Amino acid sequence: MSTTAALLLAAAAFLCGLGLGRRSAGADAAALRPPAPIDPKALALARQVLPREGKIGAIKTYREVTGASLRDAVRAVDTLDDVPMT
Repeated sequence: MSTTAALLLAAAAFLCGLGLGRRSAGADAAALRPPAPIDPKALALARQVLPREGKIGAIKTYREVTGASLRDAVRAVDTLDDVPMT
């Protein structure tokens, strides 16, 4: 392998690693942000869906109504008293 090819390969590997590092840094920042406030109207709709579609359906409903992230929707639905442990 020539010196030029080796340098190009090393530079490509470095740039790929740099790109992957930046992508994971953004995920860490999202995990550190405070949770969104719980929307009582959306939670009431999720409570109605819970017996028919279960916890996943309630989370989907909450997300559709509020546009919340998955983390925030799970947190909101977990506050319901009658969430079955499944």
